[in-house]
Amino acid sequence: MNDRGPFIDGRIVDLTRAAFSSIADTSKGVVPVTIEAIP
Repeated sequence: MNDRGPFIDGRIVDLTRAAFSSIADTSKGVVPVTIEAIP
């Protein structure tokens, strides 16, 4: 994952298109996610 943000209020992370495409369809634009720390 490549965190480039956030650059918009209310968002926690802003992903590159390639990183986003690994978790969702890029046509969706914004999706809810859960962020979990991996020890």
